[in-house]
Amino acid sequence: MKHKLLIGIFALLLNQHLAWAETTSANSSMTVGGNFTAKVEDNGSVIIMTGGQITQIIDKESVEKLGVAKSAVGNFLKTLQEQNIPLEDLDKKLREIAANYLLFRQQASQVSTNSLKGEELKAQAEKAIDDGEFDKAEALFRDIRQLNMQAAAQNILFAAQADAANGALANTRLQYQKAGEYYERAAQALSTLGNEYHVKLSEYLNWAGDAFSSAGQYNSAQPLYEKALALREKSLPANHPDVARSLNNLAVLYDVKGQYKKALPLHERALGIREKVLGKDHPDVADSLGNLAALYHAKGQYEKALPLAERALGIGENVLGKGHPDVATSLNNLAALYQAKGQYEKALPLYERALGIREKALGKDHPDVAISLRNLANLYHTKGQYEKALPLHERALGIQEKVRGNDHPDVALSLSGLANLYYAKGQYEKALPLAERVLDIREKAFGNDHPYVADSLNSLAAVYHAKGQYEKALPLYERALGIREKALGNDHPDVAISLSGLANLYYAKGQYEKALPLDERVLGIWEKALGNDHSRVADSLNSLAAVYHAKGQYERALPLYERALGIREKALGNDHPKTKYVRANYDALLKEMEQAQR
Repeated sequence: MKHKLLIGIFALLLNQHLAWAETTSANSSMTVGGNFTAKVEDNGSVIIMTGGQITQIIDKESVEKLGVAKSAVGNFLKTLQEQNIPLEDLDKKLREIAANYLLFRQQASQVSTNSLKGEELKAQAEKAIDDGEFDKAEALFRDIRQLNMQAAAQNILFAAQADAANGALANTRLQYQKAGEYYERAAQALSTLGNEYHVKLSEYLNWAGDAFSSAGQYNSAQPLYEKALALREKSLPANHPDVARSLNNLAVLYDVKGQYKKALPLHERALGIREKVLGKDHPDVADSLGNLAALYHAKGQYEKALPLAERALGIGENVLGKGHPDVATSLNNLAALYQAKGQYEKALPLYERALGIREKALGKDHPDVAISLRNLANLYHTKGQYEKALPLHERALGIQEKVRGNDHPDVALSLSGLANLYYAKGQYEKALPLAERVLDIREKAFGNDHPYVADSLNSLAAVYHAKGQYEKALPLYERALGIREKALGNDHPDVAISLSGLANLYYAKGQYEKALPLDERVLGIWEKALGNDHSRVADSLNSLAAVYHAKGQYERALPLYERALGIREKALGNDHPKTKYVRANYDALLKEMEQAQR
């Protein structure tokens, strides 16, 4: 019941707009930040002001139902300011703080000691919590831990509980790395005890992995998730939902790291457990379906991904409602598949609907909104609508840098989209520093051999290529191709992208005999993966035709240009830059053939 009350209060905090009261009594005021000010009235109500005007209020009864001291409410708001959370994003983050706070209070109450000194410290910590003095509470729990670690095995458990409480407190304050460190220390303490503590140990390991993942520290999260899964498989029934949860968490982490072969059987097993235990229409089943679809998408297996993504969307809409943020995620995933398949008109309304849901449910500056903005921008880019794409990319990047910091992998995604757009617009001097920054972030986050790194290498090579710096471009193309072939296999669509870049470079250098077999291989990959009429196939046909054209083999070039032009006109229309480009090549060939016949 407390959880529901807490969420209701924060919903009221954000959504209820009341007029200024006729009179106000003397009150205590706490400036929470430049964006807003919180006033705690003598009668117990809380008023939120922006720009000197009342915009939201929590009435006295709601505060009393919250069951915490007035100072704790103020501390929640202070946390949001310290983490630079914008006012319009308060709902999402306050819900997170509410859930974490309840978990924190639960875990704090479970902290045990077997000495008068320990009980005295615990009482002081509980009072500090009630007073909203979280720094003091954290220090007191550290003292309890130190006291308990000096005792026997039972007190080691108590010490771990104190660390777990501080982990939950750090999560409440959105300090994810700190939370991971506390949970990891709790797990280390518990690991010294017997098998009867393995289930609790797996919880601490999983929470630590969650926290490090939220911080973008995937290498730190991986061994924790792996240990949690091993313990749960050993201690729980094979079809237990917690086993499925560990399988899912680890599989998603492998996805992020590009380790698809490791991820696939874990996704499949998690899905099987959830369908058996929870039923085929449960939201957790939709989660597994969406994750499995995303994996097949990443592997270029679009026909396997599509029915999974469609089923995940159907479950979400039926169970959660059409305006739920999880439904937006399913819409986004399905749209990305349609885009990859060249079905842009199917993708566009799904992206737009996902963006609308996220802005309404999460606020306009939420990271998930940035994802939708970036995806919509990439689609406009693909359609040649650069002026529509640019402000979306810029807005997405601004959100990610503000919320994630400058070196988070999500920031690299936004930078990459913006760099690719500048490249397409011929603004290479703007594209170059962005592409270099993307490569640096990804190498630090994922290591040198990740598919994301290959993507960055290929983009940077393309910029150098366009600037005529072929000797800088060549090793980057070659390195990207090597990574992709090793990680994804020889027939993956991303391999075709690297092959195409390398072939175009050889073409630019006049090395047609090197370019020809690469272009032929690219065409084969795209036709196999996407069918004969995809935009990517048109790219390959045009490139292959250009090689034959340059070699003077006009009769071979002509049908390739004609086929490429037909695909372009059908898919993109007569005025798209790529259509005009192919038509110019085709017209030039016809002119040369006419001159050759004179």
